[in-house]
Amino acid sequence: EDEKEEICFGEDILFCPELHQGQFTRDKSSGTVHQGQVIRDSSPGTVRQGHVIRDSSPGTVRQGQVIRDSSPGTSHQGQITRDMSSGTVHQGQFARDKSSGTVHQGQVIRDSSPGTGHPGQYTRNKSSGTVNQGQVIRDSSPGTGHQGQFTRGKSSGTVRQGQVIRDSATGIGHQGQFTRDRSSGTVHQGQVIRDSSPGTGHQGQCDRDRSSGTVRQGQVIRDSATGTGHQGQFTRDRSSGTVHQRSVCV
Repeated sequence: EDEKEEICFGEDILFCPELHQGQFTRDKSSGTVHQGQVIRDSSPGTVRQGHVIRDSSPGTVRQGQVIRDSSPGTSHQGQITRDMSSGTVHQGQFARDKSSGTVHQGQVIRDSSPGTGHPGQYTRNKSSGTVNQGQVIRDSSPGTGHQGQFTRGKSSGTVRQGQVIRDSATGIGHQGQFTRDRSSGTVHQGQVIRDSSPGTGHQGQCDRDRSSGTVRQGQVIRDSATGTGHQGQFTRDRSSGTVHQRSVCV
């Protein structure tokens, strides 16, 4: 019994399937580790409720202040969560997923590969994926960004509810104070909306559609190509099209 206790709770632990309530817990083999202040698991297994948790191989990590998972697995409820391989990261103040996976509820979330990021103050998704509820959202590859104060989608995708929304590729931007769609797509509810390619712009104070498309409910609407402009104080249509409800039409 004493020998078993020494093996499980000693300073150097080589193998123990289940460890509970240890201040310093290290499991270098497959197994499960629970409630450790410092937990390092270098092989497949599950780690829960640790202040410092490092899992360099497949497994699950939950409720750790510092969680690093460099191989496939799942991390939950970590203040600092890093998942460099396929897996899922939840509820981390700092969550980084450099491979395919999912990141949820992180204050700082950086996802440089396909995946999904939700409720992050700073959310960056440089590859295909979805970003939701981020104060700063940058999506430079196909994907979707929702509810971001600063939302940029430079590739095909959808951007919604951003104070600053720039979409330079095919996509849709909704509810942005500054919305620019330079490629085919739709822009809605933006104070400043510029659409230099075919598409539709709705409810913008300044709406410009220089290509075929439709612009509605804009204080300043300029359409220099075939299209329709509705409900604009200043509406100019220099090409074939229809203009309705304009204060000044030239």
